Amino acid sequence: IVFLNKMVVPSRKDNNGRAGRRFLIRRGTTISLILMLIISIYLMALDFLGSYSSNDTGYRPHPKFDMEQVKQEVNRRRMGPGSLRQVKPGWFDRFTSSRDSDNNRGVVEVNTDDTSSSNQALQVLLSASVHLIDIRQDLRAMADASDDKTYTGIIAEFCELDFTAQRRDPSLVPMFRQLVNSSPGCASGKHYEVDLKAFSYLARIHDVSGQDKEVKALPLQGVVFHESRCGSTLVANALVAMDPPAHRVFSESAPPIAALRTVCGETYQFCSVAQAASLLQDVMYAMSRSNDPLEKRLFFKIQSIGSRNLEVFQEAFPTTPWVFVYRNPVQVMTSHLEQGVSHANCVIRRHPGGGGGDPLVKHFLNERDIDKHSLSDVEYCAAHLATITDSAVKAIERAPMMGRAVNYADLPHVLWEEVFSNHFNMEITDEQLENIKSISGVYSKGTAGRHGTFKDDTEKKERTATQEMRDASERFLDESYQLLLLEYGFETKEHEETIE
Repeated sequence: IVFLNKMVVPSRKDNNGRAGRRFLIRRGTTISLILMLIISIYLMALDFLGSYSSNDTGYRPHPKFDMEQVKQEVNRRRMGPGSLRQVKPGWFDRFTSSRDSDNNRGVVEVNTDDTSSSNQALQVLLSASVHLIDIRQDLRAMADASDDKTYTGIIAEFCELDFTAQRRDPSLVPMFRQLVNSSPGCASGKHYEVDLKAFSYLARIHDVSGQDKEVKALPLQGVVFHESRCGSTLVANALVAMDPPAHRVFSESAPPIAALRTVCGETYQFCSVAQAASLLQDVMYAMSRSNDPLEKRLFFKIQSIGSRNLEVFQEAFPTTPWVFVYRNPVQVMTSHLEQGVSHANCVIRRHPGGGGGDPLVKHFLNERDIDKHSLSDVEYCAAHLATITDSAVKAIERAPMMGRAVNYADLPHVLWEEVFSNHFNMEITDEQLENIKSISGVYSKGTAGRHGTFKDDTEKKERTATQEMRDASERFLDESYQLLLLEYGFETKEHEETIE
């Protein structure tokens, strides 16, 4: 006020009377109060939105959270399918755990504050008779977590999975979505929704207390990451077939990929790597719980895009062995583009409706001083695939004893010679070996009318590859391919022949 008075009063040099001075003081006071009110409202709004955090030096921009980014992300998820349930209108007004109104299946919202035996819904969850199939989140709650190593605002959905069909013939139920759809308990039974963090805390207490001797947490024996179109489903199916009653295998399930990349964002713009790792630990623990006395081991095959966030997995499970399955880049490119470049997953985010582009591809190209607009769709596809293989190379270099590369050309022999026996540390009986060999001789994805004897398509893919595909593969993928092939694979006879 004093400052404004000094600025305003001298401007009326022609009026030295008291009335004029009082008029100017009142005007300065009014202006200053209005400005103070505007500033106060602005700071209160910033504090409410969570975009600023207080420290000793006042207010500063929050380094990893932007409400506009959150709104854009929510709107994007409203427009199309994803690994998380689509966000409903009014989400910002009131976060709710209820299912979409057009779904008539029963949903039980579990109260974790009531831990008594009379809370039947919670007892069902703690008994491990239902399984985690999905998660969804309140992005604003995640950003407001108390520190950078925890999370909040994650709702978990459970229903009863039936593994019978998968264990009978994994090539007919190769993916998690098919496992869910083929399970009567999920198709028509009750679904339970609960705060994941609260449930994880209660589940761990329940499991170590010994109250329910039938419930156990299966050890995480190994995890499969992959480039895509490279034989990874064969690896997952072989894990099932090796010992069907003892092995629980989740192939491209929704909750882990959401924890790896969707909740915190591909570039961790919504929360930190440590928060994502904490969430992944709870997700995989919930999916490991079993009341089946025959089950002994747990395995995951992660979606190919999840390989770009391997650092989250390594933060969460630094001592768990994993493999990265890959293939000759020209053959992978041919597989992606065989239905036409306009239908290829590797370029879908480049075009309108693709969510504004792929930030990791953009970063990859910027590091190499390449303008993304100068690339053809085929070249862009190669760059997209390179973000996956480059991430795998870096992850193996961070922990070479935990991560190893598996070449498509070495399948299936490398599975029983190295991956299952040595890397995943499992003894393989003669019967189990025959099971692996048997499933390796059929199409890994027999659901599209291709159930039958497997035929290698390497020669066909090489024959149909265009020169543009070859050039793009050499430009963007050859460097990481050579490292995976020459430095980080298993030394088997088949692998030596592939190198030659």
